[in-house]
Amino acid sequence: MKLFFTDIFELPLPEEHRFPMEKYRLLRERVAASDRFPVNALSVPPAATDAELATVHIRTSWTSTSRPSDSPVMC
Repeated sequence: MKLFFTDIFELPLPEEHRFPMEKYRLLRERVAASDRFPVNALSVPPAATDAELATVHIRTSWTSTSRPSDSPVMC
């Protein structure tokens, strides 16, 4: 089983957002501390492509020019 984490990418979410960034870090730490998965089971996923982002986000909410070309996008 592949397990991915993205908590190393900080997004400027509103204070009242239902999934605060800290929640993702805490989940990764809990999974990593469990004995249910091998130590190396967790990894960072590949960056989403613009085409992949377009399937789930309104294009005006992001553009490829809003990030460096070598910067992963996690939405």
